[in-house]
Amino acid sequence: PVMTKRILIPTDGSAYGRVAIEYGIYLALKLDAHLTGFHVLEIRLMHGPAVTDISYSVGIPPSQDFIPVAERGLDERADAILAAFAAQCEKAGLRVETKKTLGLTDDAIVAEGENADMIILARRGGHIHLPTRGILGYYRRASGEIKALRGADDPKYVHCDPVWTPDGAEIVFARAEAKAPYPEDG
Repeated sequence: PVMTKRILIPTDGSAYGRVAIEYGIYLALKLDAHLTGFHVLEIRLMHGPAVTDISYSVGIPPSQDFIPVAERGLDERADAILAAFAAQCEKAGLRVETKKTLGLTDDAIVAEGENADMIILARRGGHIHLPTRGILGYYRRASGEIKALRGADDPKYVHCDPVWTPDGAEIVFARAEAKAPYPEDG
């Protein structure tokens, strides 16, 4: 059987992010998995048009002096977001790890996800699962079982982005060769 032991939850402090954390806590308790909270200090917020717009709006001409101020503010915000993540998880009885990095959000999440079995991202109206290897599954509330989704159960591939067809008859998903497939013996 495929085991999920490491779950990465990138978080930005938004209401959607808090719901993803709740979902991650639920899964971690069910799967006996370790959670890592991850926050990216988006480099584009410190270097680029946004900096110029912000600096002019507060009456400070754009300069090298403004970048450390912006970075310090984002760093303090990241610390607060990750502290809230840790507190929420610890309240549920989980020991967690938190990490932050400076970079491009998408690239940083993908790089950090190399060390995880599952990534849970928040999005408006639902959650996105980005497995780094393995299968897609579903949870049956009535029985408390997690089952493999038929057709998405080959551990040599990453199966992701499941969606219902417009008629609601089938689930379709993307599939690509896994970078780190599970060993044949489980």
